[in-house]
Amino acid sequence: MKSVRIKKQKLRGVDKSQKQRLEEVINMLFSNSTRHMPIQEVVAKYVTYKNHFKSMLNKLLSIGQITRDYEPGIQQILSLYVAEYKKYFSFNHNEIMASPSDELLERFHTAYEEFKSSEYLQWVTRIAHRVNESGIIGKKGVTSKTFREVCIDCQNSVIILNIFTNVIDGINVTYDYARAFHEGIQIPKDKKIVLLDNIRDLYLIGKKIYKLTIQPDLPLDQIFDELINGLNSYKSKIRNADKLFGLLRRKSELFKQNFNRYYKKMVQFKSPIELFTSFLGDVVDDKDIQDPTLLLQCKTLINELNKSFAAMPQAKQDKNFCKVKSLMDFITEYIDKYQDLGHKEKPDDNDDTIEQYEKKFLITEEKI
Repeated sequence: MKSVRIKKQKLRGVDKSQKQRLEEVINMLFSNSTRHMPIQEVVAKYVTYKNHFKSMLNKLLSIGQITRDYEPGIQQILSLYVAEYKKYFSFNHNEIMASPSDELLERFHTAYEEFKSSEYLQWVTRIAHRVNESGIIGKKGVTSKTFREVCIDCQNSVIILNIFTNVIDGINVTYDYARAFHEGIQIPKDKKIVLLDNIRDLYLIGKKIYKLTIQPDLPLDQIFDELINGLNSYKSKIRNADKLFGLLRRKSELFKQNFNRYYKKMVQFKSPIELFTSFLGDVVDDKDIQDPTLLLQCKTLINELNKSFAAMPQAKQDKNFCKVKSLMDFITEYIDKYQDLGHKEKPDDNDDTIEQYEKKFLITEEKI
């Protein structure tokens, strides 16, 4: 993960101690360190990575064995893969949990952070992406194409399996593995079926690893508490807001579920304010807040946040500020639209409204 410059932003209505705590959380959000996480959670994620990379290695070894007469160059990939596997996954995780000395923890964290920023982590997702793009996976799922259909598509050049090309710098494996499914290739049918399963598994395992990589190593419970505490500084601005802030606090699971999207936007815009606005946007769309009083209070909260953003130095010249303000204006318009219908039901064209919201503001996760 590349480091980014932190934008220092002041929120009106936040006392000195709260500002200091929020600053600490913001620094944590933009750091590359995993040391904010409880060690048992980091170790659990490390073990999950290790298991996935070992499964991927087994599939690669099987593919290399079946096709060694046609593409011996894969042995170079396998040699480097094994070397990197030993480099990053040599720690005895049971020892770390049983006797977590400062020295051992330091070595573990350093190795894990190096792994998270390594090219090695990218190899498997590159392979998975190429399998997905090859055409070997049917529209209805990984196994929706039969073995016979795959063979026909390979022979007709519908499927191209250059799945190891340019995966590792300096190693050029150009063999199209679709040729292994052609007639006349001296690979027994049962081996071809195993090869097909292995290639499909490369995608499935790579996808699991990719999903792990986009989950920041951050203590979400702590971050959520600080987010709510930050919003609570505006409670005095809203009359009888206990119900609203109680609802926000109960939305911890919604926050955790969508945190990857919030985090991606926050890093993209280099602004921790994205956590506030993205979360509030999802809460407004949630069925539990379709109550006139709560909607009005949420609108007031957004207006107060708008005032704080407007007070930021050079906010009007900041493109990120414009994006945030546009988002909050959109939410406010949605609330007004709801209220204009007499508080009894959501707008008939709510689907169009939400679709507009998603197209305008939500960032779709990168697909493998």
